[in-house]
Amino acid sequence: MNRDEGITIECGNEIYAPAEDSLLLLDSVEAAPGERILEIGCGSGIIALHCAKSGAEVVAVDIDSDAVECARLNALRNNIVLEIFQSDLLSEVEGDFDMILFNPPYLPSDEISDPKWSGGRSGIETTMEFLMQAREHLKDDGRILIVCSSLSDMDSLMKYSASLGYECDKISSKRFFFEEIFVLWIIITP
Repeated sequence: MNRDEGITIECGNEIYAPAEDSLLLLDSVEAAPGERILEIGCGSGIIALHCAKSGAEVVAVDIDSDAVECARLNALRNNIVLEIFQSDLLSEVEGDFDMILFNPPYLPSDEISDPKWSGGRSGIETTMEFLMQAREHLKDDGRILIVCSSLSDMDSLMKYSASLGYECDKISSKRFFFEEIFVLWIIITP
């Protein structure tokens, strides 16, 4: 999706500000008018706002009430309509979607000191829980786009995804001196 310079984003110090991973996901999204899209962990709302402005019907959720308020204010500031509410992954979400987006906490950590970036011991625990929940909210021909890191246990994540009946493809990436971040395109295996 092309970045819309007309969309302005503001966020406080406690909200995950759009960074390289968020922008990589945004650049990888192709939202069509009328599609029903869910963004998990919306943070500032930058991706959800772009999808809604393109004509999609968007639901955006975050576990952090401050992030929900930030995304709501950014939607008002940009005069963009979307549904925003608090949810721990998909616990409060109803319905099914054409596309589900998630930039999860993906860095490995022995302790969860900051849930904005700590994805568990192998960096994939949050992602695995999300994938288990997402299947019941994804339309049969729907897709998931999710951000991952080369620092995480990607072999285990791929095996786990396959065990849930998903097929995964890497569609974009960005390399840094210490890691590669990439976006996976995930569908239900036919």
